[in-house]
Amino acid sequence: IGGAKRIQREGTRFWVESSSMLLTKLLQQRTKLLRIFGIMSATAVACIAILYFSIPMADTQQNKFDVILVLGNPAADNGSIAPLAQSRVLEGIRQYRAGAAPRIMMTGGAVRNSFVESQVMMEYAHAQGVPRSALFTEEQSHNTIQNTYYSYRIMQAEGWTSALIVTSPTHVRRASLIFQHYPLAW
Repeated sequence: IGGAKRIQREGTRFWVESSSMLLTKLLQQRTKLLRIFGIMSATAVACIAILYFSIPMADTQQNKFDVILVLGNPAADNGSIAPLAQSRVLEGIRQYRAGAAPRIMMTGGAVRNSFVESQVMMEYAHAQGVPRSALFTEEQSHNTIQNTYYSYRIMQAEGWTSALIVTSPTHVRRASLIFQHYPLAW
């Protein structure tokens, strides 16, 4: 019986020593994996930042354009202009009044509700004093890629080759990536 207790005690001591060594090894591996993950994350962030800041913001230095293209933003559920769309339209109007282009085209179909965003934006611009003869709409699109495609088709039909693109600051780089695929001065 005495020998059995000694073996059991030695077995317990061995298990305690083994488990603490195992725990130490696991913590070391965890630390190593966290370092690797941290380095990979930092590298990914750096690569994304480099790509993000290398996206062109325009492809021309010209000051006069054929049209000011205001990219759409969904209307509010009650049919009024949403704050983001309002800020875009106001910037388009400011550029129009500064003489950047003789016309403004609002883009966007009915995206989140039944209100066509370009119509809502056009009505707001008209209420701000822009004559209807200077306002155009593109009403089919549901996203930025479609804004660009359908607007470009209208521009081709009208013989326009340049556009001042108006959007929000957080949207400029994404819009730039799309517009660079079209033969426009923007």
